[in-house]
Amino acid sequence: MRGASHAEPLVIRKPPHPSPLPGGEGVGFSANRGAFTLLELLVVIGVIAILIGLLLPAMSRARASAMSVQCTSNLRQWATATMMYANQERGWLPRRGQGVQVTTVIDRPSDWFNALPPMLRMKPFTQLVAENQIPRPGESTIWMCPAAIDAGQKYFFAYAMNMRLSTWNAPTPRTPLRGRVPCMSDNGAVNAAGLSLRPPGTVGYLR
Repeated sequence: MRGASHAEPLVIRKPPHPSPLPGGEGVGFSANRGAFTLLELLVVIGVIAILIGLLLPAMSRARASAMSVQCTSNLRQWATATMMYANQERGWLPRRGQGVQVTTVIDRPSDWFNALPPMLRMKPFTQLVAENQIPRPGESTIWMCPAAIDAGQKYFFAYAMNMRLSTWNAPTPRTPLRGRVPCMSDNGAVNAAGLSLRPPGTVGYLR
């Protein structure tokens, strides 16, 4: 019809294409990239396994070194207490205890585990027993080597006095020897009867 305005045709405009990523992939392709492939997972697992294999031995050596330092420190304190006791008792050493036998007698004041703790301002072993405070492996105390394993015996001693010093068979305690004399040692591994399964390791000396 003359004079009527012509309607403009409907134009549908398409959205612009997604701009490519620096790697050349479009945004649409990247969104679909949600999971690792099996090969990538195997590579990651392999790398983690290698790292664990490298770290575990180093951590074990560091832990063993730390336990050895602590055990040596404990033995130095026992050796110091022994010398303090000898100075106080006119040169006599404390008694060694019951040697290789399982310890059952704990009430003799002159045995090392009762005579030495007071030198370090600690309770004697017999008092710890009376108060139900018997030292056990795993406790952070001068009585325990960090590597000690609980064998289940009633009275557990991670350390022991040199069995050749101040035995109960002798009529009197022994005086300290001259030179560098082994005085205290860790007991090593023991079985349920309290008998040694391996020789003692760290040693404390009288100088």
